[in-house]
Amino acid sequence: MTHDQLEIKHSLAVPEFGPLPELRRSRPGGEAEPAAERERERERERERGRTRRRLQQQDLCCVWKELADSQTIPQSP
Repeated sequence: MTHDQLEIKHSLAVPEFGPLPELRRSRPGGEAEPAAERERERERERERGRTRRRLQQQDLCCVWKELADSQTIPQSP
């Protein structure tokens, strides 16, 4: 069977079984998680990642500043 034939067979077979398993996430209550909720959760995760990176960068800047402030620059006579 060619790749195209397999794709067609797969696309025809999927509707009778409903959404693909990776799209069918369930909550503790058993109902399917709506796509909008999944998207909001992904956005929250992205925002947490951005916040974490920003804080790490600020920490690094503070460390460099403290290091620079603690160094003595030799004065030429």
